[in-house]
Amino acid sequence: MYLFQNSIIVCHITMTQTNDVIKEGWMTKQGGFWRTWHKRWFTLIGNVLEYYVQPGVELKGSINIMECISVERAPECKKQPAFKIIKGETRTYYIVAENEKEVNEWVTAIHNVLHPPERVPMPVCIDDFKVIRLAGHGIHSVITLSKYVNENQLVILKQYQKKHVGDRSSDIEIINKTQKMKDILFLCSISEVVETSTSYVIISNYVIGDVCTRIRLKGPVPEKQVKIYIAEILLGLEHLHKNHLFFGDFHSSNVLLDEKGHVCLTPIGFRFPLNPKQDRYLEYMSPNYLSGQPATESDDLWGLGIMIYEMLSGYLPFSGHGAKELVKIVADKKIIFPQWVTEPAQHFILKLLGRDPVKITTVEQAKSDSYLEGLNWYLISEQNEIPDYVPQPSEIDQMWMKESFINENHLLYIKDDSHLIEAQ
Repeated sequence: MYLFQNSIIVCHITMTQTNDVIKEGWMTKQGGFWRTWHKRWFTLIGNVLEYYVQPGVELKGSINIMECISVERAPECKKQPAFKIIKGETRTYYIVAENEKEVNEWVTAIHNVLHPPERVPMPVCIDDFKVIRLAGHGIHSVITLSKYVNENQLVILKQYQKKHVGDRSSDIEIINKTQKMKDILFLCSISEVVETSTSYVIISNYVIGDVCTRIRLKGPVPEKQVKIYIAEILLGLEHLHKNHLFFGDFHSSNVLLDEKGHVCLTPIGFRFPLNPKQDRYLEYMSPNYLSGQPATESDDLWGLGIMIYEMLSGYLPFSGHGAKELVKIVADKKIIFPQWVTEPAQHFILKLLGRDPVKITTVEQAKSDSYLEGLNWYLISEQNEIPDYVPQPSEIDQMWMKESFINENHLLYIKDDSHLIEAQ
């Protein structure tokens, strides 16, 4: 059990998603080949228009509205009152309704599916969310998988207590900047940022798994898939770096995997000075970042180099206690690769870690490196390369339920007087 807002909450909820019927009724449709007319029962559910012989009986076909270009009146049709759904050059569907009022209602309903009206955002507060389970934690934050009750939607809540955050106006500006980056492939967007009297809570889209969990569950990643992960990570970092946004402590838990297995980088949250007691993720940090310097593009690429080593071998190249010890280890220790890691992969990692005469310090240099020759960047940028692994919610849930650190001491408490912080 978790203690949250002084109440007991369930650790796991089984959810089913249902699409409401938007509109339904009798209409007559022209066939695509013989051009004959047939009366059908039409149902617009979600973004699909289905048509049946009788209501809910003997489905004859369906039209995916999102694959269509437009819906409009069809004055050229011999039968009236008619409208048409245009699916590019391949097909135009002609449909006749029972009267003008029905035509107008169907055209409006389908048009709103194609071009959803802009919603007026409702104020969001913490009471709108129900925690399902812990999904991670740091020294200053706790991450939970939660449900947005108003829309029956799973989200991730990352909560920071204000007493740890202090006056970090620059970090809040970065979070607001990240919040504006919506619907960008390979980046997980921030939905809202909520402030309570004691906390800041970053609300982002729910993404099922991550690279770190994949390695823990399945072991080393095949090199072919590693290259695809690298390419998707670089495309995500490219968007961030162009906006002067850097992780600094970039690690494999920052690389989420969505329901299709594609990369989705976590939003950048608050940054804190390195704590002497901190022992998580130090192994991913560059000597520059470990020494307290501001985050740069090369720091994220260093983290990527450590991550590639981890994906190919199943473990990290460096380990130590505290930042000072790690800086010395990184400077002195020779990187030893497992025998199954290929020489091209080794050279690429060494370039990212500054151990090769040719150093990689920018995303553009990494993308053009010979190690990634042969990748189809267009297919990857369109997410048309099929990943070899798709995270399963059941195995992720089971893993988290077994984590020994899960207890109420890691949870931060959210008060009821929360309100929305809007991006400026």
